[in-house]
Amino acid sequence: MQNEKSIKEAFDDIWKHHPELQNWSSSSWWFFLFLPKQEKGYGPKQMMFTYASRQGSIIKVNSTWQRGFVPDRQLGNEEKFMTTVVGWIGDGKTVHEQIVHQPALATLNTSEQSLDAFVDQKDGNRYGARIEASKERDLAIDGNFVGKDGYAKFQIWGDMEFENGELVNAFELPEILAIKGPANGKFGNNNLVAWRKFKFKGEFKSPSGTEKHTGVGYFQRVLMNVPMQPWKWLYAVFEDGSIFSSFMLYFGIHNFRRDFYFYKQYFERKVFHVVPGAYLYDAKTHKTIKFNKATIVPKLNEEGHPDFYIKVSNKEGDELMMRTKTHNHAQFLLDRRLFKKLWQTKYIYNEYMYVMDRMQGTINGAKFDKNTHGELWGNIEYTWGWSL
Repeated sequence: MQNEKSIKEAFDDIWKHHPELQNWSSSSWWFFLFLPKQEKGYGPKQMMFTYASRQGSIIKVNSTWQRGFVPDRQLGNEEKFMTTVVGWIGDGKTVHEQIVHQPALATLNTSEQSLDAFVDQKDGNRYGARIEASKERDLAIDGNFVGKDGYAKFQIWGDMEFENGELVNAFELPEILAIKGPANGKFGNNNLVAWRKFKFKGEFKSPSGTEKHTGVGYFQRVLMNVPMQPWKWLYAVFEDGSIFSSFMLYFGIHNFRRDFYFYKQYFERKVFHVVPGAYLYDAKTHKTIKFNKATIVPKLNEEGHPDFYIKVSNKEGDELMMRTKTHNHAQFLLDRRLFKKLWQTKYIYNEYMYVMDRMQGTINGAKFDKNTHGELWGNIEYTWGWSL
């Protein structure tokens, strides 16, 4: 159970890279997904900014080859490692995918609680990003991402809410999640700080213009010390601020797909899901319902995007069935060279922006549909390939 101490420890862990956990397969991300408050809920506009890092001598993010980071076993207040600063802005009609795309040497300062990765350009500009613990308020991060095609300047934060002396909104605050593999984690582990719902304010510039936004979003600092396998991850925000999310790994012929295309419907759907789960967080009651069964099934629409059919349930009889209407897409292609450049692994990372087109179900014995919490907008990561 989250408390004030564990939340502070989780916030402090955002500024750690844990080199003692890293191995040959390690990758790390400081990932921000923003859903601004709009006329009918939190869509269709969305923004994503991240530091993407990968262990390896030669890696590629989209079209840019660069060095990966080398596991650094020296534990101290400051660590330097290679990363790629990337970000896109969806203006509701178009996704501007190259707002920033900058390989850089990052400096992570644990004591100052900052992560800096800027590079001086020949024209005098500086592209990259810096995030740091805010000096204005507790449990807050100030961010500045700058690229050739725009920028994002923002602050994210979380406020503790109490009722009768009890913390009631722990879900909306940072939490450490650690998953150890065999031999106490020596053969693979994941270390994650999940901030499932933050508040934000900021200014975002893209080729379509400059806008100021407020809203909510998702942040994670994740260190994966296993090969990146295919997954489906859904994150969505209701009009009243409630959250629905689902995550699952999956296996199939998709593991060996090395480019961006879709199989025929039968084969696209024919996968084996691993540890599927989901949750529904009610922003009014601060109650969370967990689902131990979940499926996310794609079906191509007329625009060539996959819409997704979602079904989740639990042993208590709660059940939700949904269908997304996808309206935009962003993508990153991740490669890593192996065996002295003789072969390279490929990982296709897709993000699909959507509105929930249909929804029905039963929660705590009561009918649940689009009238319960309002319009639902979100993002689905649908990845394939295998990054060894």
